[in-house]
Amino acid sequence: MLLAEWESIAELPTGLEGFASVSIPKMGIFIFGGANENMEEQNDLFQYSPTNNAWTKLTTSEAPMGRSCCGMSFHEKDGKTCIYIFGGLNSGVGWLGDIWKGQLDQGKVTWTQIEVDPVDFTPRDKVATVRGENECFIIGGFGPVDCAESEDEQDADDEIKREKEAQEALQLGWFDDVVRLDFTTDKVEILAFKGIEGAAAKAASGGFMNKKGEIILFGGKGTTGRTNEMFIYDVENKMWECEKPGGFLPAPRSFFASASVDNKFYVFGGQGKNDELLGGLHLFTNGKWSKIESNGKSLNPRRQAKMEFYDGVLYLFGGTDKLDTEQGIASVLKECWKAEFVEGEAEDGNALLSAIGLKRRVDATEEQI
Repeated sequence: MLLAEWESIAELPTGLEGFASVSIPKMGIFIFGGANENMEEQNDLFQYSPTNNAWTKLTTSEAPMGRSCCGMSFHEKDGKTCIYIFGGLNSGVGWLGDIWKGQLDQGKVTWTQIEVDPVDFTPRDKVATVRGENECFIIGGFGPVDCAESEDEQDADDEIKREKEAQEALQLGWFDDVVRLDFTTDKVEILAFKGIEGAAAKAASGGFMNKKGEIILFGGKGTTGRTNEMFIYDVENKMWECEKPGGFLPAPRSFFASASVDNKFYVFGGQGKNDELLGGLHLFTNGKWSKIESNGKSLNPRRQAKMEFYDGVLYLFGGTDKLDTEQGIASVLKECWKAEFVEGEAEDGNALLSAIGLKRRVDATEEQI
């Protein structure tokens, strides 16, 4: 069976939660924004070099406003590489509906703001971002809405309650839409859709584009709470359909880390239905989920970590491994890891349960997974 061997690598330059990340071939892995331990939103762009196992802060003369839980993507054309930032949340200003383009050049980034019709992309955070060849898709998210299914106060988790208290005059809810950004023109449009309503209406979900050019969306938090449902968006026909996966399905969650490579989708950690922190690495491929056990070192449950693939190696950055929602206190991690995949047998016997399809009670009940 497939096992993950985790190895510690250079820590984040500073403790952050809610930052965004992208992996760019031949350049490294980039992270932007996030909030520090004092819950102050940042606007720094850092580059991680897997070759040198080192972080570098990119210089800039002007940068987007500091924010957390924004979307992030990139595009390469004619020898130029640009990073894109979508929306996010700034505690002093509120939800942001701006889009920024940053051109990378030898340790520098030059930012320009893209003109966006506020009807096409309204302020929001916690979006899912899926990249195509010459476009990217910004899916769902949470923020101020004029008319949408809003959060029930009794069902709201503490994080969303705090956001509401900060902007009581706003009606908040989830966006049931797919916004397309054309990298060749930097134009934004809302895509009409047919099929299942509410499929996109999630906060902190995750997804990827499969080899057919369809978007696969997993998990997140919507009007009925956190979920482990999966949906397929047919980009060509603009149709949402339900995906019914087989195998060992991960527990419902949002704020998980995810990454994809070679038509395979990986999920780690997150926050569960009862606000518990989850651990464990899960793989979705060929229509089925499986649990990937650790060979040796295991990682603590956490939320808001980020994962990226670079040259076939899986990297995991930061996250929050302790959470007191009543006090608003979190343990923000600087630690970073990489995982090599090997064939073998897990040391603790949990692999046998996964292999025969038996689900453990809850991922988060174990101190380490």
